[in-house]
Amino acid sequence: MSEFEPLINHGGRSFGTWVIRPALAEFVGTTVFVFVGCMAVQTKDVGTIALAHGLAIALLIAGLGKIR
Repeated sequence: MSEFEPLINHGGRSFGTWVIRPALAEFVGTTVFVFVGCMAVQTKDVGTIALAHGLAIALLIAGLGKIR
């Protein structure tokens, strides 16, 4: 076994585990964050906008944070 085997084999994980799932989580997280942000901006209240962004990022981290 060469020293580069872990870089080539990725620890035995499949392609979907180390590429597809994180990319999909990034796409879903960004989509939800932008959607919530755009809906909150229509209220024209700074406190509501900040609260909506904070809650959105907290829920996205809780929901998608364990994907590696």
